Amino acid sequence: MRPTRQTIIIGLISLGIATRLIIWYVMPETRFASDEGYYYQMGMLLATTGIQDIFLPPATSWLIALLKTIFPAIGPGYLRLFWVLLDIGAVFLIYRLSQRVISRVDSDKSRQWFAGTVAACYILYVPAISYSEFMTSETPTVFLLLLVLVLLTGKRSHYALRLALAGFLTGFV
Repeated sequence: MRPTRQTIIIGLISLGIATRLIIWYVMPETRFASDEGYYYQMGMLLATTGIQDIFLPPATSWLIALLKTIFPAIGPGYLRLFWVLLDIGAVFLIYRLSQRVISRVDSDKSRQWFAGTVAACYILYVPAISYSEFMTSETPTVFLLLLVLVLLTGKRSHYALRLALAGFLTGFV
């Protein structure tokens, strides 16, 4: 029996999620990459003293400080897991956004599998896999931008609220 497009797409997305989780699991918790060490220090400073360092975009250090405040015993490894989960969330936002774009461009419902293809392409994109493993600004930025686009492309109901929320979230990017 030949696998369906849907089965292939679900398999690829599952492979991408598994890849991220395996890399996260084997990543040394004490070694920081790129700007990650500085973001971590900024987040710890904010969580412990309330002092905001504005050298780099603040959203990443705010996320670190928020998670550290909610879960005081959390270490860098589990903070990184939050970045992996944000990136997985981005896949679902890409899928939703792709569905909306495809339905507006083409009324043929049989072509909705393209949305899954777009999401599968992102989840297998090596730079996205790499960035999702570190506490840097790229993953939260991608997630927030996609969330803003999903809010802006929704149906007319609650449009003013979604527009205001999208504008608010854009300030964090």
